[in-house]
Amino acid sequence: MDVTVGSANEWDRLIAEGDLDKKIGFIVSDENEGDFRVSLFTLLKGEEVYSEAREDFAYSRNQPFRTVGLDDLIEALVDARDRLLRL
Repeated sequence: MDVTVGSANEWDRLIAEGDLDKKIGFIVSDENEGDFRVSLFTLLKGEEVYSEAREDFAYSRNQPFRTVGLDDLIEALVDARDRLLRL
């Protein structure tokens, strides 16, 4: 997993961005102070396509239809893991 934490001049309120094995990209930001939102994107294989997808996901992170609440995402992942463990 590759994660960069901090802020960048080109985005207001950027908290962290990264990817999981160059398959899923994510950005966490608090566009409204304390309201952490996550944007998730599928990153395609191939270095050129990966770079294009990465630019798209970074550009689109402030679009409400592409974001979910951080707490909601964590809750969903924990619930999914718990259900799998009970199988």
